[in-house]
Amino acid sequence: MIVFLQNIEEFWNACTEPADKNGLGLSVTESERRLGELELIVTLLPDATATYQQWRRLVLQHEVKGVEVHDARLAAGMIVHGITRILTYNPKDFKRYREIIAIHPRRLVSNDG
Repeated sequence: MIVFLQNIEEFWNACTEPADKNGLGLSVTESERRLGELELIVTLLPDATATYQQWRRLVLQHEVKGVEVHDARLAAGMIVHGITRILTYNPKDFKRYREIIAIHPRRLVSNDG
């Protein structure tokens, strides 16, 4: 599995965010343990100047605003590194990026064979 630093940051946020705010409410110690396990199975790709330049192009081209800039950053990194597919609970967030195919996890567990 390939991830960017942004994905790791979002993982940490989800782990440490209180349960009443849609997080897991884990302690820093438990979050660190889980992050260590995650690091064993992922490849962390670097952010680079090219990613920033691609992000800037995307936000202007698609008139990206507000929290959507985070998805644009992931899209930019994917484009720079030649990654064409993303697994996400929010495929519509990536619809504007023609270079990317967004797949909902439900599609991976279909009964279609």
